Amino acid sequence: MSTARAPTIRIAAALIDSDRGRMLLVRKAGTPWFMQAGGKIEESETPFPAPQRELLEELGGRCTRMKPVYRPIFLPRSR
Repeated sequence: MSTARAPTIRIAAALIDSDRGRMLLVRKAGTPWFMQAGGKIEESETPFPAPQRELLEELGGRCTRMKPVYRPIFLPRSR
């Protein structure tokens, strides 16, 4: 049995909503699934600028008002 530790993947996502109660979702390429815009945090990035970069890459736009909402930490399941 291997004792190798799974690599840590850091991600950041943006919750973009309107005053009318609508939320912007993007469809992941090649799947039927919709999700918040975002992606992996690059090695040289901190979590806050990562969603801004992802929004520019995925949607071609910038967000002028952003604030951190939460920071969950998910641990691998024990077997």
